[in-house]
Amino acid sequence: MRLKYAFIRQHAGDYSIRRLCLTLKVHPSGYYAWLSEPQSVRAKDDQRLPGLIKHSWLESDGVYGYRKIHDDLREAGEDCGHHCVARLMRLEGSALSDRVSTPPWQINNQLSPVEFANRYALSLQGV
Repeated sequence: MRLKYAFIRQHAGDYSIRRLCLTLKVHPSGYYAWLSEPQSVRAKDDQRLPGLIKHSWLESDGVYGYRKIHDDLREAGEDCGHHCVARLMRLEGSALSDRVSTPPWQINNQLSPVEFANRYALSLQGV
C-alpha cells in the first residue's frame, strides 16, 4: 500500500487524487490517513543511521564490517541491532558491505606462488 500511496503523492499534481485512488484501487480516505500519520521508528532510523554508519566506516579506513560498526554505534549510544546495520550497509552499496580481502600477490599484479613456480619450471625445461 505504501508504494501506491507514494505513487499517488508523486502524481497528485498531474491527476486528481480521486482518479489515482480509483485507478490503483485504494480508498481516498486511506491515502489521506497515510499522509497524516507520522513516520515509523524504523523509517526514522533508516534515514538517520546510514550517515552514522558511513562515518564509522570512513573512520576505520573502510576496514570495519557491520559487527564492528554496530559496536561503534552502541558505544555512541545508538540503539540498533547488528542485522539492522548489515541491512543498511547492503542498501547503501557494495562499498560498505562485505569487503573481500585481496591476496598480497594480486595487489601489484604479481604472480601467485603457484603460478610463479609453474612458469619457472617451464622456463627451466626450455633451457
